[in-house]
Amino acid sequence: MAAKTQKRRTILHIGVVYLGVMLIVVTAPALRSLAASYTAEMLIKFALYLLMGGMVLGSMKVFKDPVPVLGYKKDSPGTQILLALPIFAGVLLLFVGIPLALGMNPDWLLPGKFDQAGRMALAIVHQVLFVGLVEELVFRGYILGKLVHAGFSRPVSVLVSAFLFGWMHFPVGQDFLQVILTFLLGCAWGSLRLILKNGSTLTTGVAHGLHNSALLLLRHFLF
Repeated sequence: MAAKTQKRRTILHIGVVYLGVMLIVVTAPALRSLAASYTAEMLIKFALYLLMGGMVLGSMKVFKDPVPVLGYKKDSPGTQILLALPIFAGVLLLFVGIPLALGMNPDWLLPGKFDQAGRMALAIVHQVLFVGLVEELVFRGYILGKLVHAGFSRPVSVLVSAFLFGWMHFPVGQDFLQVILTFLLGCAWGSLRLILKNGSTLTTGVAHGLHNSALLLLRHFLF
């Protein structure tokens, strides 16, 4: 009975946090439209991701979640970051390089192209320091970690966190195929976070940020 109660509470807690995340995602375009310049728009994006991360940390304090749920490790942060490099390379090859080589439309895989190098540089900073780290904190840290901690199986936990991750991207303009690809990326990062000895949310966060940045660079220089 106690285990079932914990699982129900976990689902409720995740639902509350995910609702907050989706609220930020849905209102973000309207907030960015208020910006008078591209730099101001990026600052709004930075602030929204900080809000998203702060919301997760605040909910952990309210719900009294143990810190290890987030999947961050104090030991050997350099090793965790270095481990992100082969993960980034492998995921990029599997999800982008091979599909492009097989003739898949680049518009399905790559973001829009920037007309100024400075804008792209800001976008890369956004991806590396905010999007990758914060989205991994939310989905491979908080959501995946809480599901496993509550007693859900690892496969179920990975699938649920990846589904919520994929669905989050639907309101921001991704079509159904892109949402599926994002779901599969979530499955890959979630699985690696759990099975690698030195893997952590820092590892997947760095790999995630590098992956998104590589997409921007591929679009700018090759497509």
